[in-house]
Amino acid sequence: WTDHTFNPWWGCTRVSPGCVNCYAVTFDKRIGGAHWGQGKPRRTFGEKHWSEPLQWDAKAKRDGVMRKVFCASMADVFDVEAPAGERDRLWDLIRGTENLIWQLLTKRVEGYAEFLPGDLMCCRDVWKGFTAEDQQRYDERWQLMQGWPGITWCSYEPALGPLTTGK
Repeated sequence: WTDHTFNPWWGCTRVSPGCVNCYAVTFDKRIGGAHWGQGKPRRTFGEKHWSEPLQWDAKAKRDGVMRKVFCASMADVFDVEAPAGERDRLWDLIRGTENLIWQLLTKRVEGYAEFLPGDLMCCRDVWKGFTAEDQQRYDERWQLMQGWPGITWCSYEPALGPLTTGK
């Protein structure tokens, strides 16, 4: 379903019942981190980390294929407490990797309209996803996704209640 995973930072603030047992929080704590919650500092990364997608892009170009990058498994790109400048840095990285398909995933779907630049909103290489943990969250978030260009998708996790799509 994806070829690579890239995290522009680690950490976010809980927004729904689907966040209660977040695997990323548990993993972060296991390695000594404390990057989750309101006011908590987010973990950021240096140049070596940020250059990895450029290497993936160059290899994809050499191979003549598009490769998928799941973005922010340890964060939410639309977290209101994202580290200053890091989201813009991510947008620039996405623009500079034309052989990569970026799979964005969020519980904050309003962030697509608020933070995702127009050129990336319409970009075929940016797949706009949302997490739905139950029917209520699916209905709320799917409604906000309607009419957007390109590929939109849903990740049903954690499965806290039944979910029926296609409404």
